[in-house]
Amino acid sequence: MDENEKREKQNKYHREWYQKNKNTVKGYCKKWQSKNKEHLRDYAKKVMLRTKEKVFNHYCNGNLRCMCECGCNNANHIFFLSLYRKGSRVRIGDTDESFGGLRQESIQKYRWVIKNNFPANFQVLCHNCNHGKRINHGICIRLAGNQEIV
Repeated sequence: MDENEKREKQNKYHREWYQKNKNTVKGYCKKWQSKNKEHLRDYAKKVMLRTKEKVFNHYCNGNLRCMCECGCNNANHIFFLSLYRKGSRVRIGDTDESFGGLRQESIQKYRWVIKNNFPANFQVLCHNCNHGKRINHGICIRLAGNQEIV
């Protein structure tokens, strides 16, 4: 029996065993999760930070700062950095959706960006520039200068 056949036989056995013992396994998992809430919470935070860091490093070329003219790189504002979509919607498959209906600051947004190979229509902005672009139809208030702000 070659290696692939052996692996397939083991996988089949494990799938059948799981189907027979699904409720027992789920009970053990629930029990473990209820005893280890703090561990799970810490792990989720670490995953979120690693994921955000990966996205920000890509768009900032390793130099975490606001991509607007302000160039904010203050450590106190790093947590306020967020992605700004150039254009109102992101193209996903055959339909226009805004991250598939995901909340703006959820980890799924960063996972979506990674999964879709870092689309070019995103940029990292500080909180002030991100908000300024949102209320001023895509033009940062700092860059608007003499233009009338609507």
